[in-house]
Amino acid sequence: MQRHDCRKLDGMPEKPLSLSTGERHAPVPLVTGVHRYFFYGWLFRDADRGSSLERAAALRHNQAQAKWLPVYMGRGVAGGAVMLAFEVLFEQVLGWPMVAAAFAIGLISVALFLLITAISWAFLRGGGRSH
Repeated sequence: MQRHDCRKLDGMPEKPLSLSTGERHAPVPLVTGVHRYFFYGWLFRDADRGSSLERAAALRHNQAQAKWLPVYMGRGVAGGAVMLAFEVLFEQVLGWPMVAAAFAIGLISVALFLLITAISWAFLRGGGRSH
């Protein structure tokens, strides 16, 4: 029976691959790549676990990763614009209000995503310090 280390994902390299050294990145499944393109949770570490030093390190890591949040907000705005276009198409042009309603619900989700992302970005860029 083979034991697995819970801290290491099967098939993942021990250390991150570097572009500066010319190493190739491990292939990522399409579903994972698409998810990472639109959702940023994979960039951040849980700053609520571990010792105080580990939490501080996780917060510093998250503050460094916050630079990518505006990119994800831009993707959200672009996705929202596409959803709005489809919503208008189905409501006004094709006269399918139920399908348009589904896109309207999607637009609400995009708006919430953008709000949460903007608040997170403001917190992380502001230092996240409490005195």
